[in-house]
Amino acid sequence: MRTLVGVLVAVAVLAAACGTDHPTTTANRTATAQTRFPSPLPTLAPTPCAGPSNPCLAVVTRRGSNSELVSNVTDVAHPQTLGALAPYLRPRLVSASEIAYIEACDVFTAPLVGFNRTRALAATSGTCVVAFAWSPDAQSLAYLAVTDHQTTEVHILREGKDDLVATVAHRPAVSLCSTQECADSSDFQFVWSPDGGVLMWNQSITSTFRIWTAGGVDVTPSLEDPSMAVWSGSSLYFQDSKGIEVFRSGAVSSFLPGVKWIKPSASPTGGEIVYESGDASGPAHVYVVETGNASVNELGAGKSKAAFLTSRFVWYQGEKPAGKTYIYDLQDGIQIESVITSVTDVWPHAA
Repeated sequence: MRTLVGVLVAVAVLAAACGTDHPTTTANRTATAQTRFPSPLPTLAPTPCAGPSNPCLAVVTRRGSNSELVSNVTDVAHPQTLGALAPYLRPRLVSASEIAYIEACDVFTAPLVGFNRTRALAATSGTCVVAFAWSPDAQSLAYLAVTDHQTTEVHILREGKDDLVATVAHRPAVSLCSTQECADSSDFQFVWSPDGGVLMWNQSITSTFRIWTAGGVDVTPSLEDPSMAVWSGSSLYFQDSKGIEVFRSGAVSSFLPGVKWIKPSASPTGGEIVYESGDASGPAHVYVVETGNASVNELGAGKSKAAFLTSRFVWYQGEKPAGKTYIYDLQDGIQIESVITSVTDVWPHAA
């Protein structure tokens, strides 16, 4: 088995903070009203992955080890390990043949087979990159850089030009949770929309929710404390006090009224979102909702941490303390036990 890169990472310590951020954007805010949201780009229709030329991949941990691996999960019953990862900060698959990660404040890319890595981004003096996101076409690299002044800069790097999009008066915050309730409500996302038109930063601890176009224009809609947001197609689904709402074509509408979901995951081929829902009084349930008609199907009770592994298969944890995990076949409606114990990222990404 080949190791992608055998160097330990110096993980940046992210400070937890409270309150709502008010970033000072360097983009022209007057253009916001004239900017269509989202900003779709011409893209190919998503297709299911299959075969050696178009594999389904996942960054996972497996039973018996806490080390993250890149696995070929095209055949979910027999996942094949492609490489082991050192404890990098936020490893992300860039394509079916390349992964990106943070090491000592810089962003690197590396092939899944081989050892030659590339420094995609070197942090400037006095800053440290703590999160990044490649656009779907792999041409734009967005990143969050913490400064010596304890602020966070939002950058978009494209074609050699690095634009400072916004500066936020606090650092990205992560929660060190001691309870399941805390873990379920803690969320951090820094992702592009599937069409590559806009970039979203959403985190629960500081109630941060900002959206920028690929050109750096702030197009954050006026929403009521959104959380647990997920893209599917050109629509953004999120949770607020009313339930699950959807923001599409510049307007907000109700999607699943009264529902509260936990860390939703969108299908790599679009059209479906899997999520966990429940409360402290009973077991959690896992559901799949069709985005076209809001039709909901329950996959099972006593399940948690659900994620699309491929467009056909959903992975989730079973009830504790058994510690078992499972894969659910959406096509045949059957569940099989899995050796995968966590899922960090998949390829293709959500569409």
